[in-house]
Formats: sequence, structure tokens, C-alpha cells
Amino acid sequence: WSLVARLGGPREQGLALDLALEAVSHETPEVAELLNVLADAAADDRAPASALQVVPLLDGPTSPIRVAAARLCGCWQISAAQPRLLVIAADPKRPQAERHAAAAALLEIDELSATAELAQLASHHAAVPVRTTAMAAWAAHNPADAKHAAVDLLSTSSNSDDPTLILEAFINHRDGPEILAQALAGQMLPPAVASIGVRLADESGRDLSALVGELIRAGSLPPL
Repeated sequence: WSLVARLGGPREQGLALDLALEAVSHETPEVAELLNVLADAAADDRAPASALQVVPLLDGPTSPIRVAAARLCGCWQISAAQPRLLVIAADPKRPQAERHAAAAALLEIDELSATAELAQLASHHAAVPVRTTAMAAWAAHNPADAKHAAVDLLSTSSNSDDPTLILEAFINHRDGPEILAQALAGQMLPPAVASIGVRLADESGRDLSALVGELIRAGSLPPL
């Protein structure tokens, strides 16, 4: 069925979704795998008629199923899922992967409204885990739009906060490193945050010397 879901059109994808829904109660890894295959194949095909049946899976029995369902809601742009996705993205008790997938899905469904919602979640009024995943999803989707809010968040991180997800969002984006380097100009970062950024940039395998230089300056780190 994975092959059918990958190569078929809306009708075949609908049949694959029906199969996944029938298997949910068994909590098998194949359910999440099939949902992810459907999400990967969604780029070139419109959603099947049964697409709304994905929404209840946002509260499915396992975290991999919930993450895959969020991805699929975004890829199929299921607007009916927006209220539930926003609740998940704002829930600090949810696993990081679920919050991040929900935030990313919101951006896929309606970028304009989601940007405003994620900017609010990334503000200082939200819990740190929520701020981190909201900002990371926003930066991965539109680093130019998120850069100043991201630097503000990174610059106020405490030693217990993990900035990895946010930094990875910029570093893994084609234009993200240059955008982040420009946004860091004249700003300061906690040394621990800057050090993590330097390590991630080095591990990327790309020439990110401009970003590394800004991270070293911003974090007052010793030269490499």
C-alpha cells in the first residue's frame, strides 16, 4: 500500500488512508509510515475526498501517528484541522516533535494567520518548549520573516534552554545561514548558544564561515 500511496492519485491515496484508519487501533508502526508516505506524495496531488478523516488522528494512540497526521494535515491543507493544530502547538506537555509538526502544518495551511499565531507562541509569554518549537517551525518556513524574533529569543536563552532546533532551522535552510548572520550583526548571544551554533554550522558540511564568524563575535567566543 505504501507504493500505491506514493504513486497513485487521490483515489488510491484515499484507499491507503482508509487502510491506515482501519489499522490505527492496532498501533502498528506501519500506520505512521503509511501516513508519512501519503504526506510525501501529497505535493503533486490534490487531497482525497476522505482527507478530513485525518484530523482525529492528531490525537491518535501513538506519538509517531500524531506527528504523521499533523504532517498530512499540512500537506493536504486541511483547514478544519487548524484549531486542533494550534492547541497542540501551544501545549508544553506535548512531545517536541508533535508541537513542531503542528506548527509546521499551520504554516502550510494558512501562512498569514499561522505566522501571527506562531509569533505569539514564540513570545516571552509562552512556555520555553512552546516558544522553541513555534520559532523553529517559523524559521524553517520563512527565515527572513522570523530572523529578528529568533535572535531576540536566542539572546535571552538561559543555560537550561536548548536552542538547537531553532539554529538547525536556519542552518538547514538554503538561505538561512546568511539571513541569521545578518540578523546577528551588532547583537549578543549567551556563549553556550553561540557554541552550539558554531558546532551545528561545522557539522553541516557547508561553508558557513560568515555565520560562524558572527556567532563567535556575538558569543564572545575565542577564535577558531
